[in-house]
Amino acid sequence: MTLTVKAVDAAKPREKAYKLADAHGLYLFVSPTGAKSWRANYTAGGKQKTKTYGLYPGVSLAEARKEHAATRERAPAAAAAPTFETVARDWLKAKLPTLSNGKHQIQVQNTLERYAFPLLGSRPIDAIPRSELVAAVRASQAGGKIETGHRVASRISAVFDFAQDTGLLQQHGAAGLTRVLIARKTKKPMASIPPEEAGELMRAIDGYEDSVTRLGLQLMAHTFVRVGELRGMRWGELKEKGRCGSCPKSA
Repeated sequence: MTLTVKAVDAAKPREKAYKLADAHGLYLFVSPTGAKSWRANYTAGGKQKTKTYGLYPGVSLAEARKEHAATRERAPAAAAAPTFETVARDWLKAKLPTLSNGKHQIQVQNTLERYAFPLLGSRPIDAIPRSELVAAVRASQAGGKIETGHRVASRISAVFDFAQDTGLLQQHGAAGLTRVLIARKTKKPMASIPPEEAGELMRAIDGYEDSVTRLGLQLMAHTFVRVGELRGMRWGELKEKGRCGSCPKSA
């Protein structure tokens, strides 16, 4: 609803300044001292600024509207923001060369093309609400693709950060998207011991009663092979008198 003269006259000062909105961005600013001024916010050079049209009642509601309308007509039309896909393509041009692994480069690009562009690609980067970003990353986890969802969320956030860093956005709602996803399964690291306890472990192994297990553990400790490699080992793979049985004589 637009303001009326009656509503403007009735506006009383409060402990903190407040605004009463009119139309097309015009509003009445009421200060704690009771002063009332006509104002409107606008963006210039990527920063928000405020234009003041004068104090009420010196400047009436009708006069403030007339001046605000004239100001809006004189203002140049704001350039349309680029789409999400356009910004993402620019981000990829900057990001991919920093990735030395070619396979990883393809994965990063494919993630956006498959899961983000169909839902967000044609939207202006400054007109995508967080609710749509949340819907997009959640959709990427469909079918149990937990890790995929986290990658999509991370890369969408990176695109919005890029837009902010290049001045296209002042702020955005793509931060922390991973918190709306199913959590990744954490892998527990394999058990290990401090290096200073290695001697004690080897003495304990040496005293193990079962000879097969004892020798197997000692071989693993001295060769650093995996369990499967040790179990599948053949005699020809062992060195005898300085060379392995299956190696050429020149070895």
